[in-house]
Amino acid sequence: MLFEPIKIHNLMIKNRIVMPGFHLNYAQEGAVTEKLINFYEARSKGGTGLIMIGGAAIEPNGVFAGWISMHEDGLIPGHKRLTDAVKSHGARIGLQLLQQGRYSAGF
Repeated sequence: MLFEPIKIHNLMIKNRIVMPGFHLNYAQEGAVTEKLINFYEARSKGGTGLIMIGGAAIEPNGVFAGWISMHEDGLIPGHKRLTDAVKSHGARIGLQLLQQGRYSAGF
């Protein structure tokens, strides 16, 4: 059953192996790096069905060193490269949004 496909609403996942989101500290100033892409692409090549990416800051004050961000349009190309790399091996990809609250640099 673990290796059988599963459909969640309209999303078909090739198996039930899920990689949870966690922080790798591979980003630079919120941007996706080649090191980050290579890490997740390797997990996709290895057969993971769904890969969750660790928390991405949604506003500038929430960007911690080494963490990815989604707070500006200039970061989209890096996220697209990451998504394309993971999907090229049949895995699906999701992103955990992160709002730092009182732990952000703004407090």
